[in-house]
Amino acid sequence: MVLMEKAKDLGKAIRNSSEFQELKKKEDILSQDPAAQEIIKNVQEVQQQLESAQRMGMPPEQEQMDKFENMRKEMHENNTLKELVTAQQDLNELMKEVNQAITDGIQEEEAGNTE
Repeated sequence: MVLMEKAKDLGKAIRNSSEFQELKKKEDILSQDPAAQEIIKNVQEVQQQLESAQRMGMPPEQEQMDKFENMRKEMHENNTLKELVTAQQDLNELMKEVNQAITDGIQEEEAGNTE
């Protein structure tokens, strides 16, 4: 089917985009940065604890909230993580633009069919 071929071509074009390639580089750098990995692990653990307390209807303890905020600050101060987040945001922006282009193409076709 032509549509699926075009979808695969689009996927390949995204994979070859500078935004995608930059994200992959940043992920590789993260895989070599144990300090950044530890920060992520710690943030996720505390986040899970907070979410678990919420599910049980318990308010989060101030100590947990403070710990979570301190870890988030650590994340924002770590260059590896900052650069990874920026690369993720850049790829997300590209994907929004691609989705908008697809939407525009659908709407143009619909407008053409109603005239």
